[in-house]
Amino acid sequence: MTYGWAILIVIIVGAALYAMGIFNPSATTGKTKSGFSQIDVNDWKYDTGGTLTLVLENRVGSSISVTSVDFTGGGTTIANTTPTTIAAGKTATMTVDDDSTPSVGDGYELDVTIAYTKGAISHTETGTLRGNAE
Repeated sequence: MTYGWAILIVIIVGAALYAMGIFNPSATTGKTKSGFSQIDVNDWKYDTGGTLTLVLENRVGSSISVTSVDFTGGGTTIANTTPTTIAAGKTATMTVDDDSTPSVGDGYELDVTIAYTKGAISHTETGTLRGNAE
């Protein structure tokens, strides 16, 4: 009988911790990024409307033209294909939408692909953004 009560208490405590989000690692780690080098993502926001706003920094060393930005991990992405020129060492803000509607605080992991040209040569930069929807 004593073991039964102990097991019941452990189950109740585990359920309470789960309900508070303790077992959701993205809820406790905050925003993280990985994989970006030539074009860095200085800041970003993924909102409840499925809009990803990025602040991109040009670390290539010369002026570039970002030709598209898209991401996977949410819903179906509508890629931003409006070319944007970024001078060396400068930043630009770009937005991309998808058809998802995350709730505030929902954890996400988005694989981002940035296509750009330097002179006449096309390049791509990829990376991953993690955090919670705002």
